[in-house]
Amino acid sequence: MLNKYLTMELPATLEKEMNFVKKHMKRHARKGFYFLAFEKSSGNFVGYADLHEMHEQYRKANIGLWIAVGKQRKGFGEEIVRALFDFGFSKLKLNRIGYALNSKNKASEGLIKKLGGKFEGTLRDFIIKHGKPFDDKVYSILASEWKRKKGKKK
Repeated sequence: MLNKYLTMELPATLEKEMNFVKKHMKRHARKGFYFLAFEKSSGNFVGYADLHEMHEQYRKANIGLWIAVGKQRKGFGEEIVRALFDFGFSKLKLNRIGYALNSKNKASEGLIKKLGGKFEGTLRDFIIKHGKPFDDKVYSILASEWKRKKGKKK
């Protein structure tokens, strides 16, 4: 279950996610973009994603991603992250997008590697959850790398 790697408490509901988004929008003002994701065919809630810790001068941001239970490993994460990369690099003119994940979260790590993310390092004991420390792995992708990756796909 991928949710064991998240820092937020579960179970998450659409209402909780909407409140989470509102709280973060208020706290970070214009320093991020926060999205709720819905399945096109059914309209069902799929997950949450964001571009946070944005820095306009340095043209960088980080991604956050959570996919709902029952919707994981169905391609939604990839579709959402691709959209965030496109939005961040094309519309916001970012140069770098970072992606941090729990070091045990192999699905998330596989996703960012598949999309061209480069491993930068490990943040040791970065998160404490239920009294237990967890390492985070940090990946990033640059605008030039994403452009090349997209060009190869065509």
